[in-house]
Amino acid sequence: MRLPAFSSASTPARKPASTRARHRRTTAPYAVTLGLVGVAAVAAIANPAVGALSSAAAEGSSPTTTRGTSIATSEALLERATTTGTSRSSARAGAITVAAASPFAASGLTAINVDQGTAVPAALLTVTANDSAATKAARAGLAAAVTGYDQTRAAYLAARGVEAQRQQDVRRQLATGQTTGATPTLASNQLAAARERTVEAATAHRAAIYAVNNAKQTIAPLVARDTAAAAVRAQAARAQALKDGSLIALPGGRTAPSIAPGTPVPGGRGYVVIPEVSRWIGQALTTLYQNGYPVQPGDAANLAIIIFNESGGDPTVQNNYDSNAAKGIPSFGLMQTIGPTFDAFALPGAKDRSNPVHQIMAGARYGVQTYGSLAKVPGVASANSGGGYLPY
Repeated sequence: MRLPAFSSASTPARKPASTRARHRRTTAPYAVTLGLVGVAAVAAIANPAVGALSSAAAEGSSPTTTRGTSIATSEALLERATTTGTSRSSARAGAITVAAASPFAASGLTAINVDQGTAVPAALLTVTANDSAATKAARAGLAAAVTGYDQTRAAYLAARGVEAQRQQDVRRQLATGQTTGATPTLASNQLAAARERTVEAATAHRAAIYAVNNAKQTIAPLVARDTAAAAVRAQAARAQALKDGSLIALPGGRTAPSIAPGTPVPGGRGYVVIPEVSRWIGQALTTLYQNGYPVQPGDAANLAIIIFNESGGDPTVQNNYDSNAAKGIPSFGLMQTIGPTFDAFALPGAKDRSNPVHQIMAGARYGVQTYGSLAKVPGVASANSGGGYLPY
């Protein structure tokens, strides 16, 4: 069919041949140079494999352009793109580094090796009892960054695999003579596209590595702050526990817990340790040990046996019905000592008969001096062997 003719007035003016050629030289390479403008502005890619392909395209000798390209030119380009200055393996070890002119240079991304990646210790992701709200949020941020890292790494490795396959396709065609002088090969175009995707995937993965490393650096000072704060709290809690008797101070700076509230008391009367008595025992033993009282296993438990079986844990109780009461010296307090015994064995500065801690210390010193140890007090020995309690 004959096409309708157009008048010269309506036909656009045709550019001079030199202008058209110059236009092809400046625009055609960007169709095949791995999308560098979209990857890192106008930055070059320093990896030899990619850099060689880009420079060859800029010279107008790319095998993917539609202008006449010989088999020899294609083979030379492939050789330059894969072996210029280094082997393929050592080129990959360079890990596609973005040139210093790229926007990433100021952020430190240029030093990141995408093939090496980064490691995240499990401890950085594990929430602890000491974590503040800020630290928990930072750990959550790191976990999200790790997820992004895993995704971009998988994409990058997949892109590299595709590129390697396309590389083999081009080599195979060159070796078997499947290309013709002016005809670009599909494999060559696919290789260029695969390399573009590899660079884009490397850029994304580099950013993910940067995010992970930045998140790790954010967590470290937060954990240090939380650890210091926890140490201060622990020290304050220890001081309070020693003060109220929950902990017993032992020689050498060591500590031991007092007998725990709720512990059953031997002796056959069904008593259990109550919190107040637990603390009083702890306070008494701390002071006794500080004054040279020998530390014996089971001191706290043995004191509990005496206290509950003698007084039921009541520091105000007084026995007004036995022979001592008839003599006018009734036994009193937690340990049910009589007045003269209390006065003889109370520590200096601890002679308040109504003070439960003073009562325990005086009775304990009496028991040790009389029987050799609290464990040898008759009622304690009997209760610990499964028998009933015997008064001392």
